[in-house]
Amino acid sequence: MDRTKLYKGWERCYIDPMKNTELLAPGGSFDSAMAALENGADAVYCGLQEFSARKAAKNLSLDQLSRLRNYTLKNDKKIYIALNTILKESEIPRVIELLIQLQDLSPDGVILQDPGLIKILKDYFPRIPLHGSTQMAVHNSWGAGVLNELGFQRIVLPREISAREIEAIHKAHPSMELEVFIHGAQCYGFSGMCLASGLLLGRSGNRGDCGQICRTWFRHDEEQGYFFSCNDLYAGTDILALAEAGACSLKIEGRMKSPAYAAAVSRLYRYILDGKDPEGIAPLEEDARITYARTPVKGHLFSEKGREMINRDFPSHLGIPAGTVTSRKGGILTVESPVPLEGRDGLMFFDANGKTRAFSVDPVKKPAGGRYSLKAPGASPSRGTALYKVSSHSHHWKELNPGSFRPYVLPVPAQIEISPDALKITLEIWDLSLNYPLSFQESRDKTSGFQEKLAQELAKSSDFPFRIEPEFTIEESETVSRCFLPPSQIKKMRQEIYSRCDEARKSRNSQFALTVQEKLTEEWNLLLRTNPPEELPSRESWFSRKSDHPYITDLSKQAEGSFLPLSPLQFPREEERFSKDLFKILGESAERTIGLNNWGHIGLLRQKAGKQKPSSLIDTGLLAANKPAYMLFAELLGDSLKGAYGWIESPEEELPSCYTPIREKSAFPLFLSRNCFKKHSLNRSCQGCSRRGRFPLEQNGKAYTVIVENCLTWVYQGKRDSSMDREI
Repeated sequence: MDRTKLYKGWERCYIDPMKNTELLAPGGSFDSAMAALENGADAVYCGLQEFSARKAAKNLSLDQLSRLRNYTLKNDKKIYIALNTILKESEIPRVIELLIQLQDLSPDGVILQDPGLIKILKDYFPRIPLHGSTQMAVHNSWGAGVLNELGFQRIVLPREISAREIEAIHKAHPSMELEVFIHGAQCYGFSGMCLASGLLLGRSGNRGDCGQICRTWFRHDEEQGYFFSCNDLYAGTDILALAEAGACSLKIEGRMKSPAYAAAVSRLYRYILDGKDPEGIAPLEEDARITYARTPVKGHLFSEKGREMINRDFPSHLGIPAGTVTSRKGGILTVESPVPLEGRDGLMFFDANGKTRAFSVDPVKKPAGGRYSLKAPGASPSRGTALYKVSSHSHHWKELNPGSFRPYVLPVPAQIEISPDALKITLEIWDLSLNYPLSFQESRDKTSGFQEKLAQELAKSSDFPFRIEPEFTIEESETVSRCFLPPSQIKKMRQEIYSRCDEARKSRNSQFALTVQEKLTEEWNLLLRTNPPEELPSRESWFSRKSDHPYITDLSKQAEGSFLPLSPLQFPREEERFSKDLFKILGESAERTIGLNNWGHIGLLRQKAGKQKPSSLIDTGLLAANKPAYMLFAELLGDSLKGAYGWIESPEEELPSCYTPIREKSAFPLFLSRNCFKKHSLNRSCQGCSRRGRFPLEQNGKAYTVIVENCLTWVYQGKRDSSMDREI
C-alpha cells in the first residue's frame, strides 16, 4: 500500500512513524494501563498513590506497578511514573524512600515538576531518566536548554504550543525528546500556572486535587456560559505532521478515564500510525468518542491563536450524535439514528431547560434501516430532540486481577567462588559478603552437578523482589569437580542467602535514605554560610504601577523601579526580540533585579548573560516550596540569586524560612491562558481588534476581571480600577 496517498500531509513526512514515534497512553489504573498496552500503545504513564497530579484517579500501588513493569519488559513496552506534584518540605524524607523503591523497578522515566525533586533525582538517583512534566510550562528553547543542562531526557510540552513552535524547539535542542499531547481534555490555563482551584477552593491543581473551576459557569453582562471550558483535543491523522515537527512521543490525556477509553483511543491512533486503510478510521473515531469526548478540535496545534477552543454551552461528555426522535407514542420512541444502537447502550439528550437527561437503550423490536423503536424513559425526549450516544455496552471491561500477573524481580549479579572446603558469595550492590563451609560428598555417578543445581536453586526468588544471578569462579580440584551437595543442603543454603540478602537490601536502602537527607542538610548549611537567601520586600510592593497586571508581556511598557518581574509566557517566535529588549533595559539600569517566573528565564540568563548575571530572584511562577528547590536554583544562578518568593498556594507555616511568603494572594491571576477571552469565549471578531481588553465576570455573587493583552488572557479575582493595579 502506498502510504503517501493515505493521509493529508503524509508526503511531507521523512520518518517511518511505526519505528520512530511512540504512542503513549494513560494508565490511571492497572486496568487502564493494560487496556492501552493491549490495544496498541507503546508506553503508558501512571501515577502512584502519592505525589501524583491526578489524585482522583485510581492510580497504582507499588505492587501493581511491579507487576505492570514486568509485563512491559516482557512485551517490549515502556512505563513512565508521574511524581508531578509540588512537594512540601515535610514530604522530602518520604519521597526519598519512594525513589529508592522506584529505582529498583527500573522505570523508563519519572515525570516531575517540583524543582526540589529535580535536585534530589539529579544528584542521588542518576539511573532514573528525568521527564519534565507539562506542569513545568516549558514552552520555549531557553526552557528546553536549561532542562537539557540538568540532564532531562524528555520534556512534556504544553498543549498550548503549535507544531511550528515544536519544530523550533526541536531544531534548537535536537537531542531532547519532545512529548506532545494529541488527544483528550485541554485546560484553559497553562498547566502548572493555574491557581484557580487552589486559591478559590483550597484544592491545588499542583498537588493533584484540581476542582476544575474552568468547567463551571460564569456571567458576563447579560451572557452566561462555560466561558473557560475547553473542547477536547483531537489531532487525528495530523499526528504525522507533529512527528515531522520533532515530536518523538504522542501523548493521550486521560488518567481519570475508563479502561474502555484507554483501549479505544490507543486502538485508533495505532491504526493511524500503522498507515492502514483510511476508510477504517471513521468507525474507530466514533468508538473512541463514545467512551469520552467533548467537541473534537485541533486546539493550538496548527494555529497559535487556537481554533474553536471553547464550548460555552456544555462542559462535559457529548459522545457522538445518535440521530433524533421522530415520534413519541404510547411509551415508545421512534428514533432515526445514523449509528448502531444496541441494548443497554447509553443515550443522552438536553431537555427544554438545557439540562442533560440520560437513559439506556431498551429495544422494542429489531431496527429497520436505521429506524429504532425504543421504550421511552421516565423523562422522555420530545419529537425532534437530538440524541447523543455516550456509552456502549460493548465497551464493558472485565476487571483484571493484578495478582495474576508476575511481579518484577530485580536481577542482582553475585560473584560466587567455590573451593574444596568453602563457598563465598559477594553482592557488590549491597556491600554483602557471605561465607559457607562446604563438606562435599562423593558423587556416585562421578559427574558434577553442584554448580548447575546451585544456579537452578538460586534462580528461585520466591516472594523476594530480587533474583540472584550468579557468576561462578571454581577452583580447579578433583574434589569440587566430582562431588556434590545433597539437594536439601543446597535448598537450605538458598533460603539463608536470600534472607541475608534481603536484610542487607533493606538496611542499605534505609542507610541510603538517611545519607541523602544528611547530604542535603550539609549542602543547605553550606549555602547558608556562603550565599544565604535574602528576605525580600512584600511581593505586592514591587508590582509595576503602569501595567494592567503584575506580569506585563511588553518590556517596553515596564515602569521604572528596582524590580522587573518577567512574564511567564514567552513563545519561541518572541525569543530574540524579548532577549534584546531585556538586556537593553538591564544595560540602562544595572541595579534592577529580575523576577524569574519560568524555566525559560533561567535558560535565557545562562545562555545570554555570561558570567556577570544580573541580580535575580525566584518569583511565584517557579513554584518553589522546599529547601532542595532553592538549592537547585542557587546552583543554576550562583551569586546573582538574591532570594525567592515561596509557592503561592502553600500555607505560610509550611514554607521553609528561606522563602518570602505571598500574603495578598488574590492579586495574582487565577488563569494564564493562550486562549483569547474575547475571541474564544465571547465569539467576537479579531477584525480591528486592539489585542487588548478588560471584561467583568460574576459567579455566585463573586466578581472577577479578565484582562486580554497581546491576545493572551489573564483572569483575576475581584473588580479592578482603571489602572488595574489594585482591587476595589
